[in-house]
Formats: sequence, structure tokens, C-alpha cells
Amino acid sequence: MECIRHDTLKQGCLWVNMEKGSLTPMNRRKFLKISGIVCASLFAGTPRITAAEPTADLVLVNGTVITVDPLDSVAQAIAVKNRRILDVGSDAQIRRYIGPGTKVIDLAGDTVTPGLIDAHAHLPFFGLRENGTWVNLQQCETKDEVLSKLAERTKKLPKGTWVYAWGIADNTLNFLNRED
Repeated sequence: MECIRHDTLKQGCLWVNMEKGSLTPMNRRKFLKISGIVCASLFAGTPRITAAEPTADLVLVNGTVITVDPLDSVAQAIAVKNRRILDVGSDAQIRRYIGPGTKVIDLAGDTVTPGLIDAHAHLPFFGLRENGTWVNLQQCETKDEVLSKLAERTKKLPKGTWVYAWGIADNTLNFLNRED
């Protein structure tokens, strides 16, 4: 591009040398648009070149993988990248994700399940409920059935001992009164 003397430029236009020896006028809007595109491409950097198949950080093979998908599928292997599952399938399908930096774990037939998170649990009470310490009232449909089950338990306990029960959907117990 040639240097252009200041006194040869018209006011309000930018003059661009498209070919040696010729000047082409360009309005401010077009100049800003082109400049914006050039700046954006500079900030974006060079485009990343990635392989068609990403390389996994971790591959688990030779196992029983319970997917809990809508079909309850069971697979043999998992590929993981950046703590996210890339793919689940047979050992042959998943081996394509193995690269030089991939950690490969042979499960030797062990089972892998999705992470299960229980945000709220009363485990001691659950245990007492399940081992029969508490009276199960889930199947009771009438007040008489509830009272019968509670009376049955009181026969096995010393007088004045509390009776614990669970399984009634109506937590208000409006159907019971003080005499009951």
C-alpha cells in the first residue's frame, strides 16, 4: 500500500489503495464494519484443529455399565472427557477414544452405576422402620385396622412404653382422637 499525502484526501471519506496506483473511496460505516470483523477475528485467535473423534481422559472397559436410560440398556465400556461422558457402548466402540494420554481401567467384569445422590435422609429412622422396630401402617385403610396394629404391638411392650409407627399418608391423624 502506498502512502497518501494528507492534502489529497477528501473530507468524510477514507481512501483505500486497492491496487497499486489507484484510490477507492470507502464510507465510514463500511470501514468500521470491516475493522470490526478484522478485530473480532484477531481476538478469536487461530481456529482450533480437533480430531474427528475426541480423545478421552478416562476409559473404562470390560465391565457391566448400567446406563439407566429409557431402555435400561447395559453396556461394556465408557469414555469420559473433562468429567463428562463422551460415549457408552461396547469395548470395541469405546476403544476409538483411547489416545496417548488416556487412562484406561479394566473393570474385569465389575459393575458401574450412575452416581446416586440422596440429598436428604433419616437413615437411623429408616433402619428402625425396615427392621420391624416400628409398626408398619401402610396397608391399613381404616381406623380400626390402625388401632388393631397398634394394640398388637402394645401387648409386646412394658406399660408406658411409646409405640412408634409409620406409613400413614395423613400426617394430621385427624381420624384419631384422644380416646383412641
